Amino acid sequence: MKKICLFLLVIIFAIGNTFPIFAVDNEDVLCITTYDCNTGEIIESDYNYSDNVVSYSNPILDEINSSNIMPSALIGNDNRMRVDATESPYMMIGDIYMQWDFNDDGIIDDTTYSGTGFMMGPDVMVTAAHVVYWKTYECFPYRTYFVTERNGEFEYREIAKSMSISVSTSFIEKEATDYDGRLAHDWAIVILDTNVGDRTGWFTCGITSGSLNLSSVIISGYPDDDGKKYSQWCDFGVVTNTAASYFIYTADATGGQSGAPVYDVNNVVWGIHHGGYSSGNQAYRFSESVYGFIQDELAAGRERYPN
Repeated sequence: MKKICLFLLVIIFAIGNTFPIFAVDNEDVLCITTYDCNTGEIIESDYNYSDNVVSYSNPILDEINSSNIMPSALIGNDNRMRVDATESPYMMIGDIYMQWDFNDDGIIDDTTYSGTGFMMGPDVMVTAAHVVYWKTYECFPYRTYFVTERNGEFEYREIAKSMSISVSTSFIEKEATDYDGRLAHDWAIVILDTNVGDRTGWFTCGITSGSLNLSSVIISGYPDDDGKKYSQWCDFGVVTNTAASYFIYTADATGGQSGAPVYDVNNVVWGIHHGGYSSGNQAYRFSESVYGFIQDELAAGRERYPN
């Protein structure tokens, strides 16, 4: 019965969900902080884009009670299904683990195995900023590892290393308690040391100035709860609320799936999974400037790996 229901969801999604490709943004300069994983150098730069801005005029449909925020949430029963990470599109999604040197003394202080990322170019991986920037210690990981086609702790195709990590400077500057402010900038772009995308393929990035309400979405990622760690799990859901910089949906997720793509059946990613609360999970929604930055990084990746 569950397979039939999921099949029907896919059919409804395929025939009923198309979004206009317009942008959501309120500024024409994006301030970016980039960490060089080889040298440890941190560089701030401004990214300028020239496309016309289409402002988002719809009101926020649901105010969030930040005291109820959890890492991610199960919406009722846990309806996630395990998927085969060697098949498309799941092979485009990877498990992230990181080594941290909090005091910059050359000694690894901690290793965390919690996070999901997805390919958006030959060597361009996208995830959530809070996965790759530790606000408590105000630092980037010494090294980030992206594990592809993982179907068990020791079953995977490749481990790629990070060359650089770029996040919004605004995300770094927000206070840890400013949940909504950090959510509005919770994206990160990681350049890897190998051409992972040549084998896995990569997602397309989608932006829209319209509401996503009632649209079907899919979230696939690597949860860290018992019985699911080191394997990829997927669920279907429906967008219930749309705001300027995020949207809320009913698909199940738990800790470890932060940074996972929230996408449609055409493999267009509309947001980056951020977290959740008692009645829904949330995704960062791409702005026009971040969309442009991703496209530029994709083009640069294609130059690094022509064919």
